[in-house]
Amino acid sequence: MTTQTKALEAPLKISSKHLAVSLTIVFLFITFTSIGLNHVEGESYGWLALLPTSLVLVFALTTHRTVEALFSGTIAGVLLLDPTQAVEQIVGISMDVMMNETIAWIILVCGLMGGLIAILEKGGSILSFSDMLVNKVKSRNQSLLMTFFLGILIFIDDYLNAIAISSSMKKITDAIKSHVKSWLILSIQPLRLFVS
Repeated sequence: MTTQTKALEAPLKISSKHLAVSLTIVFLFITFTSIGLNHVEGESYGWLALLPTSLVLVFALTTHRTVEALFSGTIAGVLLLDPTQAVEQIVGISMDVMMNETIAWIILVCGLMGGLIAILEKGGSILSFSDMLVNKVKSRNQSLLMTFFLGILIFIDDYLNAIAISSSMKKITDAIKSHVKSWLILSIQPLRLFVS
């Protein structure tokens, strides 16, 4: 079974927006590097210490890409601290994070569960579940309540819950224009606090 992707067939188009974003990123990293190179050892960074966090917030809010925003903030912070050792520090930080037992478990569980959900999506299981619910759920309130109860019913793990329920209810809530993630958080938060 092969999957056809339109993105691979489309020619690469470089728009002025892409060029502006790329130049902004290059400018920001050059700025962070120059601040890091000009900083006197032992002196406080002051308000400049807030710049990597500001970069993460602006990046995440404008692009809606949280992982890339966090990674760019990490790179900006490392460049701010010591640009001459940036690659070594990023590798060291990555190794420390990956060797943490809790983080490794979260990555493993989310990766495997995400893979399982992707297989179920490609196989059509989630689509057929969504099609079944589309016939039964007619209003916004019904879709939110269904998401809420599924969030409680399928509570094996908070990560699995968010991945499984959001992917299965996406078609329904998109059709009705309601927000799945907020109801997922509301439905699993009491259980999550109880388990902790």
